Amino acid sequence: MDPKPDLTIVLLGNTGVGKSAAGNTILGRTVFESKKSFRSVTKQISEAKSEIFGKQISVIDTPGIIGSEEVIKARCQNLLRSSGVCLFLVVVKIDRFTIEQNTAVDKALQAIGENGLDKCFLLFTSGDTLGHMSLEEFIKDDPEGPLKPVVEKFQERYHLFNNEDTRSKEQVRQLLEKAGTLREGEVSYTEAGSVLNPMAVEVNIDDDPEAPLLPPDEAFKGRHGFNSGAIALQDLGPPAAGSGKQMRMVLLGLPGGGKSSSGNTILGPDKFKSETGFNAVTTETISQTATVEGRQVTVVDTPGITGEGLSPQQLFEEIMKSITEAKPGPHAFVIVVRIGRITSADIKMFEILKKLFGKDALKYAMVLFTYGDQLKGQSIDELIKSNPHVSDLVSMCGGRYCVFDKHTERKQAAG
Repeated sequence: MDPKPDLTIVLLGNTGVGKSAAGNTILGRTVFESKKSFRSVTKQISEAKSEIFGKQISVIDTPGIIGSEEVIKARCQNLLRSSGVCLFLVVVKIDRFTIEQNTAVDKALQAIGENGLDKCFLLFTSGDTLGHMSLEEFIKDDPEGPLKPVVEKFQERYHLFNNEDTRSKEQVRQLLEKAGTLREGEVSYTEAGSVLNPMAVEVNIDDDPEAPLLPPDEAFKGRHGFNSGAIALQDLGPPAAGSGKQMRMVLLGLPGGGKSSSGNTILGPDKFKSETGFNAVTTETISQTATVEGRQVTVVDTPGITGEGLSPQQLFEEIMKSITEAKPGPHAFVIVVRIGRITSADIKMFEILKKLFGKDALKYAMVLFTYGDQLKGQSIDELIKSNPHVSDLVSMCGGRYCVFDKHTERKQAAG
C-alpha cells in the first residue's frame, strides 16, 4: 500500500484551460496528456505522484467540470473527509475568460463546498500572454470586467503559471508558498482552516513538533492583565526541558508608526534602524534575535503597510516574507498604531489588515500603541473608546493591547 502523500493537489476547471499542463508543471515531468484541442483531452480523473521539494505530492487531474460535476464533487468530498492535506486549484486561462469559464469556476466551487473553500486557490494559466504586464495590473485594468468578481470569490488567493516556462520549479515553489503548503522546505498546514488568509500557516511554539500551541491569551498576558501592561514574556511558562522557550513576533503598521523603535525596545538598542521622519526607514523585511529575560526572542520588522501602489496580493506576499523570517512560524502579530490623530492612512491600514487576516489569525494578534507620552493624562481606554476604527481593531484582536512611550525600557517591554 502506497504511503499517504504529504499533500494532494486537485486541478479543477473548464475544458481546455490548461489543467493537465499545470499538473505536469507541478510534477516537473509529463504525466498527463496535454495538447491544444477544442475537446477535452482528459476523459477521466487521473492521479500521479512525485517528490517535490523533498515531499511526496499527489496531483489529481480532472476532466472539464461541466458535465462531470457529480463524479468530481464525490472525489473532492472524499478528500475533505480524509485525514490528508489537500489543495484545490481552480484553473482559469487568463487570455480567454468566457462565460463558460465563469460557469466552470462556480461549478468547481460548488464541488468543493464551503468546508473546502479555505483550501481553494485560483490558478491562472497562459501567463506568457500578458507580456510585461503583471497579473495585478491585468485584473485592475478592467475593474468592471468579469475577472475581478472571480478573484474576489477566492479572497485574493491566486497565482499565475507561465506556459512557456513549464520546467521552472520557481513558479511551483511560489504557488506552494502562497498557498501555505510549503515553507523553508517543510510542508506546513493547519487542519482547522487558514490562520492567515489566503494561505494556511501552522504556528508552533518552538521547533519541537510535539510542543503544544500556547493559548493565545497566555502569549499576551501582562502583569496588569490582558488590556494593559507590556508584551509579557515571563508568562509564557517555564522553559521546556532541554530547550529554552522561544517567542517570535511580527511587527505590522504604517511607516513612521514606531515599529522599528518598538523592536529596539523589546530586543535592545540598535537592533533596527530607527529615525524620526515622515519617510519609511524600513524598506524590507528584517528579523533580529536577542535573549530577553532568559528567552530567545525574534522580532520581525516589516515595511510600512500603506496600500499605496500595492495590490492586496503584493501586501499579502510581503507579510508572508515576515512569516518566513519568523520560521518555523510567528507566535504573534503585533499591529503597531501611533497615538495621535487617526488619519485616513490608519483607517486604510485597518481595512487592509482586516482583509488580509482571517479571524483565526487574530487569535495571535495584539495592538501596540506607540508614543504613549502623547496621551497627556488621558487613559488609553478612553482613547480607544473615542474612535470606532481603533475600538474595532482592538476588539478584533480580542481586547489585547499595550502602550509604549519614550520612557519604556527593555525590561518593561519584557515583563
